[in-house]
Formats: sequence, structure tokens, C-alpha cells
Amino acid sequence: MKIKLFLNIIVLIFIFQSSYAQDLIIKQSGDSINCKIQKLDKGYIFYSQKTENKLTDHSIHSNDVKKYVFGYYGDNEYQEYKIKQEAPLYQVKEKDYTWISIGINAGIGYRLNEIKNTTPYELGDYYKKLRKGINFSGDITYYFNKYCGMGLNASYFSSSNEATIRNELGIGNGSISDNIILWNIGILVSGRYESKWSIVYLNAGLGSANYINNYSYINSDIKITGSTLYFGGDLGVDFKLGSNFAVGLKASYNSGKLKSIKRKGEIQNLDKDAYLNLQNLRITAGIRILIR
Repeated sequence: MKIKLFLNIIVLIFIFQSSYAQDLIIKQSGDSINCKIQKLDKGYIFYSQKTENKLTDHSIHSNDVKKYVFGYYGDNEYQEYKIKQEAPLYQVKEKDYTWISIGINAGIGYRLNEIKNTTPYELGDYYKKLRKGINFSGDITYYFNKYCGMGLNASYFSSSNEATIRNELGIGNGSISDNIILWNIGILVSGRYESKWSIVYLNAGLGSANYINNYSYINSDIKITGSTLYFGGDLGVDFKLGSNFAVGLKASYNSGKLKSIKRKGEIQNLDKDAYLNLQNLRITAGIRILIR
């Protein structure tokens, strides 16, 4: 009776051992793990291992695994078959490119609006100075792959000037001033080439162009506003300072024309030869955050 019980215990231990330790994991380092593979999920191998007669659960990232074999500890025929038919290893690879790019830029801007021939000569320089201003911009782009992406961008341009009006101009006494703001917000499509040390990109975008002019003439203060659709583009290059930061230069262009304005609370439709040209060029420098 005791002999039979002893044999049954031996058989149960053998069955337990064979049912448990039947798989093999070989790590990239060359070390091996005798275990029971439970599942493969989201780039990880989950397995059970016997330690001091207890089963413990573990996991290992598939990037750390060279290969794994089901049924390695079977009979010879089964073992040979399983090694030949070992399951393919699912590797989770980190993106080898920047997939989110966030940029902040500042620099100078220049409006391409025409100065009318009817403008008094003495005010010609006044309006020329209004063409130049400071510019700030920001963008965020999500890249589907190494080369193409979509995102959002925004820009802010500001220029101002003031002058004293003399009698010889025939328009009264006092002063004149303009404080002009152009701000845009829209979507962009981006194409780029990313190397180890730099990123060259070309963007095309469209969106809303908005015009504000706080205008003062002698003793009258007038606020003029308007909005229209713009089309634009950027050409830039960023120089990497590591894997997550870069500095760069960017040249930008936006187009757009205002066909109507809001003045003193009323909408005013402009004649064709009086449309407000919002075209502008911008040269900026900035920093960029790169997320991989």
C-alpha cells in the first residue's frame, strides 16, 4: 500500500513538472528561462515560473527576448517539431522619428500692402513704416510617419506708427496714429526630411486671418476690424540639440484680402481697388520640442 502511494506521488510530481516547465524563453543576453508561457500581450510575454516549489508570475518585454519555444521540454519528436515551428516573436519598436513637433518662434514681419498713389507724399514714409513689425508664432504638428503630418498653427503680427499732421497737408491740425494687429489661426499640412542632426520642413496651411487697427486721427479714435480666409506656407530648418529639443529658422508667407471691414460698429463693403491687402512675409527664429 505504501509502495503504491509512493509511486502515485512520483507520477503526480512528474506530471506537474511536465505540465509546468514545458516552454523556453531565450533572452537577448543569451540567458534562458524555463517556464510556462501564459500569454503574449502588448509587447510583453507573461509567464509562470517555479521558485522554491511555488509558482510565481512574471513578465518580460519582447524587445529583451531573442526567441521563445512552446513545448521545448516534451519528448524528442515533439521537441524537434516545436523548435522548427517556433512562434514568431512580436517586437514592439520605438518610433525612430519625431511624431509630435511643437514650435515657438519670434522675429520680424513685413506687409506687402500697396501704398496708393493718392497718398500725400509726406505720409508715404509713415505708411511704409507701418509695413514692418514684430511677429510671434506657434505650431503643433502630428506626423503619421517620417515624412508627412498635419497640425495647427497661429501667428501674431503687430506694427504701429504716429505722426504730426501739419497745415500744409491740407488735412487739419493734430496727429495721426495706427496700431495694427494681424493674427491668424489655421490648419497645416507638413512634409519634412529628418536626419540625425537636423529637420527640414515645408508647410502649407489655411485658416482665418484677422485684422485690427486702432486708428486715431486728430481727435477721433476709430477701431477697424475684419476677417477673411488666408493661404500660407512655411519653409524651415531645425538643428537638434538632443533627442527632444531643437533651434531653428523659418520663413513664412500668408496671403489674404479684406473685402469688408467693421467700422464704428457698422459693416462697410470696400470697393475692389480699396481692398485691404493682408499679405505678409515673416522671418523668425525659435525653439522646438520633439516628442518621439
